[in-house]
Amino acid sequence: MRGPPSGRAAGPFGEPPAAGVSALAVRRPGLPLGPIANPGEQALIAALRPDQGGWFWFVTIDPEHRITKFTDKESGFVKYREELNRYLGKR
Repeated sequence: MRGPPSGRAAGPFGEPPAAGVSALAVRRPGLPLGPIANPGEQALIAALRPDQGGWFWFVTIDPEHRITKFTDKESGFVKYREELNRYLGKR
């Protein structure tokens, strides 16, 4: 299927998508019409200037209070995951 000459994405039958409809949503049925995710300012700053450390794993052990622990060892990850499971009431 060829897209319209304007360069806009084509709808399912070759026509341009309706106004306000995301081209991505037309190409991938089931996706939302807007952005899937948008990182906040803190996430962007953290990506540009990460803290020093050799962490490989992280677990948010208390989502309600936004407590996240980091580790460079798989054994630490397992321990933190167990903490999260206790918080969630799982075993």
